[in-house]
Amino acid sequence: MRICLDVGGHLGQTLLEVVDPRYAFDKIYCFEPAPSCWPHIENIHDSRIELCRFGLWKETTRKELFGAGGMGASIFPDADAIESGAATATIDLVRATEWVSSHVNPGDVVFLKINCEGAECDVIEDLLDSHLLGSIYSVMIDFDVRKVPSLRWREGVVRRRLRAAGLTNVCFTEDVMVGATHQERIQHWLCSVGAEDKLPLDELRQRHAARLRKLSAQRGYHARLEGLLRRTIFVRLPLPLKKVAKQIWRSVSSLGGIPVRSESKKPADVQGRSPS
Repeated sequence: MRICLDVGGHLGQTLLEVVDPRYAFDKIYCFEPAPSCWPHIENIHDSRIELCRFGLWKETTRKELFGAGGMGASIFPDADAIESGAATATIDLVRATEWVSSHVNPGDVVFLKINCEGAECDVIEDLLDSHLLGSIYSVMIDFDVRKVPSLRWREGVVRRRLRAAGLTNVCFTEDVMVGATHQERIQHWLCSVGAEDKLPLDELRQRHAARLRKLSAQRGYHARLEGLLRRTIFVRLPLPLKKVAKQIWRSVSSLGGIPVRSESKKPADVQGRSPS
């Protein structure tokens, strides 16, 4: 079975791409714990989509979600993207190991996108500890801990654990999420790792082994440096200098062959859609 796991579905922006018939997913699970987001996801009409009205985490429990429904909603109150006075909601969380072990079978071709505003490190380490992370074909990680001051240090720890485990099935947003829109960026990730090839798991891994190894080996130094510069220098610049700094950074990045993602933080225009 070909499965897509969208961990952190928000308004369904990722779903609009993964329902494309080119990927031939048999099942698409969308994990979104914020109730205000559910109607948007339900408006994407595809029988393969199952909306999981909870988030994945390191344990099964209930927690407060700060900034519920917003782009930066997080269970960690010091997340940068939480707006002052934003709404909170009590949400359900399910241990990632429990869910994956009961829904994914040996031989399934699974693509996992994890973008959950700081909870990703807990999910990744939980799946590492249970030896389930390696069974997934492609894991695309967005280290949102960069936006949570108390948790930034965890990115380095998790990256070291991934390398120590010898996994070659992981990739990171700064390396594969390339494009002007969220849909284009998801498409770039999927096509980069062979999602259009309808092959059994072992054959798919063999065909794309070199590419998977290269993506897994990335250290994220450039993205972390960019984040540091933004937090310490860029935010203090007057608007005219910010524009100049952006142009310089883009020029340096392009010379180094580094993907530059869109600056837009606005959610995609999510409309009801049935795939053709």
